[in-house]
Amino acid sequence: MTRSLFLSVLTLALTAACRTPDPASTTLVGSELDPTAETSAIPASSTLLPVTSPVAPTRAVFLGDSITVGIGADVGLSYSELMEINDAAVWPEFSAEDLESLFGPMEIENVAVAGATSANVVLQQLDTLEDRLGPPPWSGETVVFMTIGGNDMQFAIPRLSAEGDAAADEILDGMEDNLEVVFAFFEDPAHFPDGAHIYFTNVYEPTDGVGLAGTCLGGFDIGPLLGYLEDANELYLDLANDHGAGMLDLRTAFLGHGMNATDPELDVYRADDPTEWFAADCIHPNERGHHEVRRLFHGALVGEVR
Repeated sequence: MTRSLFLSVLTLALTAACRTPDPASTTLVGSELDPTAETSAIPASSTLLPVTSPVAPTRAVFLGDSITVGIGADVGLSYSELMEINDAAVWPEFSAEDLESLFGPMEIENVAVAGATSANVVLQQLDTLEDRLGPPPWSGETVVFMTIGGNDMQFAIPRLSAEGDAAADEILDGMEDNLEVVFAFFEDPAHFPDGAHIYFTNVYEPTDGVGLAGTCLGGFDIGPLLGYLEDANELYLDLANDHGAGMLDLRTAFLGHGMNATDPELDVYRADDPTEWFAADCIHPNERGHHEVRRLFHGALVGEVR
């Protein structure tokens, strides 16, 4: 396997952790599917709703990587664009579920960059945002949406392969430090005196927990990597608890909608909707997938999980 292929694997593999959050800080929302059902091994969702919800935000900020950039969808059909203004011709039943319908016209700032890591958010995207907004303070409630983390792990694969647990600890510590800076930026009343509400996702993987998905990833089995990725998502849950933020369990939502979605022998097979939500590259959401990401963010905004 080539080094570039090996480096691409971990972006796709971040899985949901199963830690029980602090109920005093956030609300754990169960999966819509019955996790005890004998016909499905889909776990309960680890989505956390934030402690507070926006009332009348005037600004939406999008941070992160290629998912937030919109790769995998045509113009107007990425999750961030659908959140701003729904495409009624494609998703007519969601016309009242975009930001404009919920809160009226808003300032939208999307500073996401394809391939971004958590360090890129700190060193580049926050600066870009500040340049666009002008000198602080920035009045009015702000809502923040972010997909980040897969590329941090992707670029660390050589070290993880060579050094194992010691490297993983250092890598996760670096991610935590970076994300703490992001939270501090938006929690600073000198920046956002009227408050900022942060919603972020963990990262899915395309094999439906099998580890293999045909020719996806060049046939490489990502199964041995999942332990480190569980640790990464445990970190995501800790951060959400610590900051009262919303953390969306993208991994569980997409489980059963990966590249093995049509296999009825899988424990996670979704008989009611065995459709793929990934683009052909096995990395990005397809247009249905982007819509589902939008559904998760919108649900968290209104205090529910879909």
